[in-house]
Amino acid sequence: GTYSDSEAADSSETCVGCPENTRSNRGSGSLEECICDPGHHGADGEACSACGPGTYKVVNGSSDCVECGAGTYSTKTAQTSVDTCEVCPSGSSSLAGSGRLVDCICVAGYTGRNGTE
Repeated sequence: GTYSDSEAADSSETCVGCPENTRSNRGSGSLEECICDPGHHGADGEACSACGPGTYKVVNGSSDCVECGAGTYSTKTAQTSVDTCEVCPSGSSSLAGSGRLVDCICVAGYTGRNGTE
């Protein structure tokens, strides 16, 4: 995305690129109109960072990344869908926001190595 804070501009040469991992709507007139892409978080008008493992973000804007639910995990970054959250192996569970398979630990009545069936 781009923006231009020049009034009555008649050329695309006045357009300035938005910061990394952001986008803007056509006709944007200020840096603050550059908002984070899905899968990224940060303040409007600033470069945005990728959502970390165990999180995702579906929408544009400055909202926070959403944690994968309890009993799931995701090792990937910059994810844009809840579908990135994989279910822990049978007999194990994890806390919300888990970013590694080994975060899936045995539930009561089960034994074994974390992250395995």
